Amino acid sequence: MPQLNVGNRPRWKTGATGLSPRNAITLLEIVIAVGIAAMIVTATAALLKTSEDAFEENTGQAEAVQAGRMCLERIRRLFSESHANELFPGALVVGDVGPSGSFPECLVLWHPAGSPLDPDGLPKVKELVFFYPNPSRPNEVLEVTVPHRSETAPAYADASAWRILLKTVKSDGLRRTVTWSDRLRTFEIDGTRRGALRFGVRLRPTFAEWNDAAVSWQAMAWPQGLFSLQTGVRHVWLTTELQIQVRTGDATATGAVPLFGSAGRIYVVRADRR
Repeated sequence: MPQLNVGNRPRWKTGATGLSPRNAITLLEIVIAVGIAAMIVTATAALLKTSEDAFEENTGQAEAVQAGRMCLERIRRLFSESHANELFPGALVVGDVGPSGSFPECLVLWHPAGSPLDPDGLPKVKELVFFYPNPSRPNEVLEVTVPHRSETAPAYADASAWRILLKTVKSDGLRRTVTWSDRLRTFEIDGTRRGALRFGVRLRPTFAEWNDAAVSWQAMAWPQGLFSLQTGVRHVWLTTELQIQVRTGDATATGAVPLFGSAGRIYVVRADRR
């Protein structure tokens, strides 16, 4: 009976790669490698998406701040160049009255193109510059002039007459309009959508003091006590608040950047014009 020579059994031979059966990649190892690669790709994609969102957020904030600063700088410059006298201190805030109260969202500046037509009296409507949110698109900040209107503006303290004038300006088909931003945050109150734009004007001495005959010239609140028997210095302080959307079309409070502006000026008033 032939004998099987164990020592002469055929053996696996290594190929050009030098791999033996013990070094081959199994199906389980392939599955594990693919899974690890998938996790790495997923984590990398999530990191890239986070970085992209952060970049867009930072870019949106930078653009919002730039748009807001342009509005504030335009208002500050026109205010510093405005004309003022005893009857009109150069700046006035006209509030829009609603069921929930008054919204001080309109600023009026006496800023004639050249010399004022009546420097010692009230301004002409054609010499005024209005800033307010667009009534039809409240996300827009408008600068409006009506150079064709030659009537005299109302008295400074006549709030009702100023609201009527503002209403006619907003509906005037010949008004000239400049849009300084279309990213103003909006909100709804009393069924009306409004822009997040607020103004404030403070006077020293106040207009009430100036018109009150019971308050003597010396007793008025002169800033730093700057007055003489014939003249005094009045201080006008303008504040502006607006909220600019980080992303266009995002009207939420969390997606807006609040910006604040402040400017002041002084001018001389005369006792004989009180």
